[in-house]
Amino acid sequence: MDAKKISISVGKRQLAAAKQIAKREGLSLSAVFMRGLERELEAEERRAALEELVRDVPPVSSKRKREVRASWRGKTRAA
Repeated sequence: MDAKKISISVGKRQLAAAKQIAKREGLSLSAVFMRGLERELEAEERRAALEELVRDVPPVSSKRKREVRASWRGKTRAA
């Protein structure tokens, strides 16, 4: 991996937690931050893919939304 050294600001609580994770898992602090960054990048890729999929789906009517929400509560009007 081609790495570039950077400087970042981190809250005291978050830094303490990251150091605990690094110690517990036998990782460097950089590896802990890199792992978190990779997770965030993967989440962003999932969000982008979902947005692309949703773009092709027709809008859901308000009535249908109410029916679905009611079914989540176990209170369907059809029953």
